[in-house]
Amino acid sequence: MKRLEELLEIGPHDSERLKEAGVKTLRDLAYVQSLPELSQRANIPLDQIQELQRQAARRLKASRYWRRVGVGLVALILAGVAFKLVYRATSERAEVLGEQLYREGKYDQAVLQFERAIELDPDNENAFANKGGALRGLARPQDALASFNTALTLDPNDVWTLEERGEAYNDLGQYERAIQDFDQAIQLDSLYKYAYQGKAFALHRIGKYQEALQAIDKLIELDPKNAWPHNEGASIYQANFGQYERAYQECKKAVDLDPGEIDYQMNIAEAALTSGRFQEAVDRAKSLLPGDAGASSTGAGRLDPPDQLSMRFIVISALLLQRRTAEARTNLAEFIDYYKSAPSNLDRHWDYTGDLQYIDGHPMDRSSKAIIMNVIQLLEDPPKSSIQAIERLLASFEERPDLVEE
Repeated sequence: MKRLEELLEIGPHDSERLKEAGVKTLRDLAYVQSLPELSQRANIPLDQIQELQRQAARRLKASRYWRRVGVGLVALILAGVAFKLVYRATSERAEVLGEQLYREGKYDQAVLQFERAIELDPDNENAFANKGGALRGLARPQDALASFNTALTLDPNDVWTLEERGEAYNDLGQYERAIQDFDQAIQLDSLYKYAYQGKAFALHRIGKYQEALQAIDKLIELDPKNAWPHNEGASIYQANFGQYERAYQECKKAVDLDPGEIDYQMNIAEAALTSGRFQEAVDRAKSLLPGDAGASSTGAGRLDPPDQLSMRFIVISALLLQRRTAEARTNLAEFIDYYKSAPSNLDRHWDYTGDLQYIDGHPMDRSSKAIIMNVIQLLEDPPKSSIQAIERLLASFEERPDLVEE
């Protein structure tokens, strides 16, 4: 009998831990009732235990398939129709190749292999499900839905396919329908973390913020090393609840967990601004802009024009809030020059609701507030003509050492 480390993606040490916890075979692992309890007994992280159980289930499914093939082969040979098994085996090989291409990010080639697998075996539900995943990778969510629907017709209780179909509905902006799939996946497997992530995303987009935070909290419980839920929660705390300090702390956790993710770096710069950490906001935003002496290797040169404008906005706002008007004027002039040179079809990437609320409620002089509000308006609804209003403000904007708070 093969050892667990020969069947699963684990080392001998973890294999021995599982055996000491009473798990000696794939079947033992696939049918464990309490994964948290096994995680504690074996001293193996819960997310790794979940992944190992999925691997075990897939292995058992494959072995059952080949046992059926072995039993049926004799009868089929006697019946003179053994070629059908050859088709199924070839379908399996095409599916395996498609999965490898999918992991390599070669989604178009993966789709071709999955289609070949389906052509050889129209009842291969895994091939339909995997084809849907590859189509999502190609940004074709509508086509992906068709594949997921067929896969779920063949296997209605496949948790992975339900979660992936929910993500396809998210891609299409059909959030209510997505939540139905995520809830069904959670009902089948209450520890399936990806379903909570998709559900939190959908709930956030339809304005069910408290429910979104509940899903986020569950995701953090299941996957404490995942930075995404902290970043997503920060967005809700800032823009929807005005809890700026909580938003900053959640952003900080996201950056600590995944310092290389540029979106998290940008978001903590914004959170620093709205939590009153003005100098930190300046430093973080500038470090992400190309050409800055302190630009970080993770951010410099990687921002597209809308994100660069957003970081420049944070620098300008933080300087004005510190009454450093001369520096703010210089940076505002650079902002205008960059905006004029940027593409005319700028997409709006950011939601400035939290920034608007914070600036509106923060005491500062009328001229500075007018500049910040005009920049936000420009970034949220960018007709080129709006730049003229900011240019007029810049022309009349003089450095004054003692600004009067209103």
